[in-house]
Amino acid sequence: MTKKVLTNELLIGISAMIISLSSLVVFIYQTKLIKKQQYKSVYPHLNFVHMHSNSIDYHFVIRNQGIGPAFITAIEIEDAEGTTFDNILDYLEHAIDKKDSISINYTDIQVGSLIQEKQNIELVKLSDKAVNTKTFAKANILRQKLLSNLLRLTIEYESIYEEKWSINNNSNIPQKH
Repeated sequence: MTKKVLTNELLIGISAMIISLSSLVVFIYQTKLIKKQQYKSVYPHLNFVHMHSNSIDYHFVIRNQGIGPAFITAIEIEDAEGTTFDNILDYLEHAIDKKDSISINYTDIQVGSLIQEKQNIELVKLSDKAVNTKTFAKANILRQKLLSNLLRLTIEYESIYEEKWSINNNSNIPQKH
């Protein structure tokens, strides 16, 4: 019987294969890390803000405080009885008595809308700027209707990588889906 001896060429070939396979494993791992970093670098964070709550300059705002745009995929507006509304104006017309007519400006956001990073959208803004007790009372009525548990406003949105979240007016913490 003859002994098989490992030649230098065979050792170099085996070493090259091991190094090639190791490089492939490192490349796959780095690719996964890069993909993970891309997802983490885009995090739209929507929340609702009641600005100037106790003044005639009251605004109900949705704000993107995150990184990257938020694509609106669904909007639900519902009162305590379960009645759904097409927009915030319909809810306010239903919730506020006719005798308390309040002059407001509103923005109707739609499914498919885009909220840019650091963008504020004034959903409702008191437009009566007369400084008197009636205006303050109307501002308080408007604020109460938007702050109370009588309104359930839920917005579902996603990032450019199609990660999905939702936010509602009773919690400023987005829920990831």
